[in-house]
Amino acid sequence: MQSRLLIFDMDGVLVDVTDSYRRTIAETVKLFTGTEISNREIQAFKNRGNSNNDWDLTTEIVRVKGGVATKDEVIEAFQKIYLGTNCDGLIARERWLPRNGLLENLARHSRFAMFTGRERWEASFTLSKFAPRHHVRSHHRHGRRREGKAGPEGLVKILEQLKPQEAL
Repeated sequence: MQSRLLIFDMDGVLVDVTDSYRRTIAETVKLFTGTEISNREIQAFKNRGNSNNDWDLTTEIVRVKGGVATKDEVIEAFQKIYLGTNCDGLIARERWLPRNGLLENLARHSRFAMFTGRERWEASFTLSKFAPRHHVRSHHRHGRRREGKAGPEGLVKILEQLKPQEAL
């Protein structure tokens, strides 16, 4: 058994979410405010800090842009846009970032874990779509909760459960 553990984030690391999550933020903001928002503006909001949860971020942008919506209303609209019907929404536009063979090469010397803000089933869906043969699927994941982004305590749980000699 490998003693090295590689812990991956999903969005922006394994999966390009420009045309999925970012577009969903923009479309949700437009739904509640009638105004367009660019990827640059979304990134500026993210760069302010404390806005890594896309639901919270979208709710904040809606408020700043003059819209009125509860977080639950934003989540409902966001998920409809992102997931569509049977995952044919903007989630279908995601692209896998690692080049072919990268995970296979890493798996020769390391185990994988996933620490992501996504809900567990969304992470599993995406990994099944892009990396069905890879070892990431079978390891520990911590997903987003409705009340907020997965906190750093999830990394501690991964380390406690998988007990690697080395983790990156």
